[in-house]
Amino acid sequence: TVLRRRYLCRNRFEPREDAKTATFDGTLHRETGLSISAVQLDHGIPCLAFTLQESFHVNIRPDALAALELQPGPWLQSMKMALYTGKSPETEITAETAGNNTPKTFPLADLTARIAIITPGQKVSYVVDAGYSDKNAELILAHTDHADHLFIETAFMDEHRDIARLKNHLTARQAGTLAGQARVKQFTPFHFSPRYTDRGHLLEAEARQAYQAALQLAKDTPAKREAL
Repeated sequence: TVLRRRYLCRNRFEPREDAKTATFDGTLHRETGLSISAVQLDHGIPCLAFTLQESFHVNIRPDALAALELQPGPWLQSMKMALYTGKSPETEITAETAGNNTPKTFPLADLTARIAIITPGQKVSYVVDAGYSDKNAELILAHTDHADHLFIETAFMDEHRDIARLKNHLTARQAGTLAGQARVKQFTPFHFSPRYTDRGHLLEAEARQAYQAALQLAKDTPAKREAL
């Protein structure tokens, strides 16, 4: 289950309402344009990994605005909101014109085709405080699959994997391998053990080497996952 309660700055963060209980379906938060999901991993204690998923991007073409003699303004945000909320293609959008001339009205679909470029939204995942196990690996791979950017803990060198296992953390090789198997576009190793102070580059190098090897293996044999 999930407990929800609002703490507002204007109320000095004092709750003014009772907490609400809801069934946890993997989604922690959803709003127009994005959602945040979580999965529970084992760190000796339960620990959450997170993913932020955008719906899509709406990029406005300045040259197209100029060609239609339109000028930027709040109406562009209204247009984007109409797209994010799935309004009818025939929804009318009133656009401001250059020189404060009479506004122009367009159907949403027509205006979008003329002035906007729609691109897929980004997926950003965050994994920290998780020991390596088959179950954790399966959950991490499913949660971070094809992420645009993965932030993943890289606590120990693989030569210290016994310590990593004892402390329920990932090694650099394990982190890089998981990133490659998930086919993430880029990843950031972090959460280094203090024993590697001033030697973080070694952890990064080991993680990136494992990433490249696992990524190539995933491309060649999609159904195979390297045992760690």
